[in-house]
Amino acid sequence: MSATPYTLGSDGDINNDDDDNRVDATLSRLARLFLQLAPLRVVEHALSSAAAAVAASATAAVAAAVDDTTNEPLLQPWGAAFQRQVLDLTVAHPARAAHPPPRDYATRFLTCLLRRVDAAARAPSTANQNPDDVVEPCDELVDLWSAYTVGAAATATSTSDTSHDGDSNAEDEGDVDLDDSRGNDAWCFKTYLSPPSPPPAAHHSAAAPWMTLQEDGALIRAGTTGLRTWPAALRLIEVLAAGVDLPPAAAAAAGRRPLSMRGLRVLELGAGPGAVAVACAHFLGAAAVTASDANPSVLSLLRRNVRLNAPRAGTPAAAISASAAPPPPPPPPIAVVELDWEAAADVDVRALAANFDAVVAADVVFNPVLAAPLARVLAALLLAPPPPRPTLDDDAASRDSSPPPAAAEDRGVGAGPRFAVVAHTPRAESTADLFLRELAARGLQYCPVPAAADVPFWYFADEDTASVIIYFITPSAHSG
Repeated sequence: MSATPYTLGSDGDINNDDDDNRVDATLSRLARLFLQLAPLRVVEHALSSAAAAVAASATAAVAAAVDDTTNEPLLQPWGAAFQRQVLDLTVAHPARAAHPPPRDYATRFLTCLLRRVDAAARAPSTANQNPDDVVEPCDELVDLWSAYTVGAAATATSTSDTSHDGDSNAEDEGDVDLDDSRGNDAWCFKTYLSPPSPPPAAHHSAAAPWMTLQEDGALIRAGTTGLRTWPAALRLIEVLAAGVDLPPAAAAAAGRRPLSMRGLRVLELGAGPGAVAVACAHFLGAAAVTASDANPSVLSLLRRNVRLNAPRAGTPAAAISASAAPPPPPPPPIAVVELDWEAAADVDVRALAANFDAVVAADVVFNPVLAAPLARVLAALLLAPPPPRPTLDDDAASRDSSPPPAAAEDRGVGAGPRFAVVAHTPRAESTADLFLRELAARGLQYCPVPAAADVPFWYFADEDTASVIIYFITPSAHSG
């Protein structure tokens, strides 16, 4: 899988006639969908698309006689090399070494792959091919399928008379059981690959080009919907990675044109499992990240996912940047704080604001009861006075011990007023209207970001994803 940023189509594939790039694009899409545990029918379609792209590439190479002038063997659809590449990008992906996919999910995918290979082997077109190109299941595929099917059978037997005790290493798991051993309908680990972004790359040198989050398969558990990643969060990550232009009026109000977290101190409201916060720290170049929520169970899961994605020595980073420039610094640590919009006092929120340049939130406008409290917290954060600038004496005292400051356009600090970016999935129109009215009543102005609609879908996209609106929020011109 290539690390080159692609120009992607609406289906997540490359808009490029080059067959080799098309193969890379379809394999990349297959990896993204499988690691995210997208619906298997979608993953199976991506598998078929990858095989078709390989077939087209092989046909084009033969027609151009490329195979007569190179020692590189051609990748054949459903051949052993193709099977191994598919396995390396899915079930055997490095991100899955510590946290394998749910057994049932992996078993069904491997069974599908076996059936496709078997069908290709029986196809008339392969009857008279070169013996070296005979299509049959490779050893790795057979071994993985056997391991998962045997494991699934053992689990089915053992769970009939064994209860789950949860994670024995969990010390702060709140009111929910974070045991992931019951398959895709309960707790599972989802991996999200880093979306492409325009140069300069915002990746940090010690961050892997993916994040893995433990999530709940249920829509609601323990009285909260915050234990899973919702489509608006993934759409927000895609848009922030793309660096889209803001509308002229919003750009003038914010003192910036591209929408970016690069070099900024970011606070996430209603962080849930932490997808946006981790992406800001690892993918989007933020200088500091704090994730907040109020529900004890959500905070427990959030802390676990922050630990899960903490950079470690030897984290794969070779493919993060193809630039010859010095590598960027390691990603910042992610702080987790409790912030209850209904209970927090304005003075405390304003004190918190001194540490942030930007606020992000995804799928937080769904309950009319919370519209006013959320708007109040946003107003307290965005309208709080900026922290005092350092005096000349302070600057002289710290000059020798501090690294050179980044340019304002890189770090964002002092480049403009604070702003918020809220990704909203339209559900009840009255709730969204109420929230927007509350913003205006508290001295904030907002506008949708039209350019967000042009950002290709990198993650699995459903109807909810396609409807997400990205709001850019700043203090009103008349607000003091």
